[in-house]
Amino acid sequence: MRSYPLIILIFWALNSWASQDSLLQVIHEHQDTHAVNAYNELGRLFHNQQEYARSIPFLLQGDSLARKLHFNKGLLKIWKTLSVNYGRMGEVEKGLEVNQMGLDLIDRTGASPETKIDFLINRGALFYWQDKIGMAIEPYLDAVKICRENGQDSKRGILLNNLGIFYRNLERYDEALKIYSESMVIRKAQNDSMGMANIYFNMAAAYGKLDSAAQAYSVIKKAEDLYKAIDSESDLILCQLSEGTFLFDLERYDSSFAILSPLSTRQNIDLPTWYRGELHLTLAKIDEIREDYDELENELNKIDSLLRETDYTELLQEFHRLRSIQFKKQDNAKLALTHLEEFQKLSAVRNDENQIRFQKEMETKYLSVEKDYKIAQQEIELLQQQKRRNILSATLIGLLFLGMAIILYLRKRHLHKYELARRDNQLKNEKIHQLEQEQKIVALDYMLKGEEQERRRIAADLHDSLGSLLTSAKLLLSKTSESVASLEKDSSWVKAQIIVAEASDEVRRISHDMMPDALINMDLQSAIEDLTTHINNQGNVRVTPYFLDLKNLELSDQMQIGIYRILQELSQNVLKHANATEMIIQLSVDHEILELVVEDNGVGFIPSELKQMGLGLQNIRSRVNYLNGKINIQSQPGGPTVFDMCFPLA
Repeated sequence: MRSYPLIILIFWALNSWASQDSLLQVIHEHQDTHAVNAYNELGRLFHNQQEYARSIPFLLQGDSLARKLHFNKGLLKIWKTLSVNYGRMGEVEKGLEVNQMGLDLIDRTGASPETKIDFLINRGALFYWQDKIGMAIEPYLDAVKICRENGQDSKRGILLNNLGIFYRNLERYDEALKIYSESMVIRKAQNDSMGMANIYFNMAAAYGKLDSAAQAYSVIKKAEDLYKAIDSESDLILCQLSEGTFLFDLERYDSSFAILSPLSTRQNIDLPTWYRGELHLTLAKIDEIREDYDELENELNKIDSLLRETDYTELLQEFHRLRSIQFKKQDNAKLALTHLEEFQKLSAVRNDENQIRFQKEMETKYLSVEKDYKIAQQEIELLQQQKRRNILSATLIGLLFLGMAIILYLRKRHLHKYELARRDNQLKNEKIHQLEQEQKIVALDYMLKGEEQERRRIAADLHDSLGSLLTSAKLLLSKTSESVASLEKDSSWVKAQIIVAEASDEVRRISHDMMPDALINMDLQSAIEDLTTHINNQGNVRVTPYFLDLKNLELSDQMQIGIYRILQELSQNVLKHANATEMIIQLSVDHEILELVVEDNGVGFIPSELKQMGLGLQNIRSRVNYLNGKINIQSQPGGPTVFDMCFPLA
């Protein structure tokens, strides 16, 4: 059976040499990313063999090749291994420098969170190897944050445990307990009994340092139950040792002795030196309380042998104290004094800073007695000076607020004047605009009235003068043709009669368009019906008028003429441009609003291009605006056209 470890060792060594040869062969045959990875694996191989110095040249060659190939992933692997190996060699500053290079590259290239976590863990380890535990905490906290953000709870639990150890080493036990509590949540969620037991064990140690022996004992019992459940004997022994120590702190000496005494006599347990020292020291303290000096000497002899293996100061200090008590009871004053002096010497070393601080405080306290009066006087003077400064400050602040109030008042007054002037100018501009509009309306009124008067005059002249002359000429031609029979067969004579008849009809039509008899003698509805009849007689477009709720409707001459002229203009546009076959005219009254709708089934148009198409829209809009109306045009190419106009009657 004893030959197995040697065989395993030989197999491991042969396997390592084979791995080394295969990696060197890869490097020799390739100068690409495979070679970079081979250099890194060589570095890891030597790291595992604790031959850190041998790994450095290979890792530096891998660094150079990775840079040449711009192989960032491989470069990060090289730097990760290189920084740790530098740290293990004691060259921590170099390791930190390489580690920082890796973190900078990660931030630039956006490497995976796992890679950044590994670099932060290594950075914390490098600081820890420098005994800069306070600086090791920050990268660990950053790593914990990344783990939390990316759901890596297993790794976060390990990091939290290490953080708890850091805080305990710094004697920041409350913070350690917070960290352990967060880690416990993770372990419970993972149902990790070993992890929970280890956390309870560490929490108990923190409570013990906080002099909370009751809480420490309660927590260590939980750890003990878990270690029993998972059958971890070595951890259970350490747990029982801590339990016995906490019972001693609770002054339950018999219970403590009942747990610790069997542990001290067991032959098959291999406790670390520190724990064995703690075990025998607690038993020695119990023997001191029981005044069992023979057993005390026996336990101290065991501690003495352990002190040859360690320089644990607290253990050595208590050893000298208890030796002094032992020799005093044995009436060996010389040795008792020697150990007492050693105890005091170690106490001085351990509490040097506290004692110096205490002495300085006491010296200051006793020296200040003689200066109390002067100090009191100085304090009074300082208070008076402070009071004067406060009064001056209050005065200055008051003046400042007063100045600000005056400035705000003046500014407000200026803004008020500016606002009044602005409103006055606005009212003036609105009045000017109103007057301009009124003038435009008056001018338009005069223009339209003048236009209608001129139309009436021209229509009367055409009807009364030119119409009468043409009628007389037509009658004379008829009588002449009757008296001279041969003229009826003359084509020129017949053509002259036709021309005179057409001229008479055209004069009658123009006179009617300029001022229809129906509009003069009857009302708007009759005039519109007369207009539609005239258009229908031409045969190109079929016009259908509709009149709704026009009974008892009284319109001013101005309104009737305006609407009629609008209809005339729209009808001419339809006849000339729309290529329509049907046209609808609808005139209706609803809630003191007169609505005129003209619709045709023509070719349509784009309303925004009316001006370019020359459809007389400006003339129509002017008349609508003159009547205080509104117009809405709906049309599209290839579709119907609708002109919808509304006029207020009130």
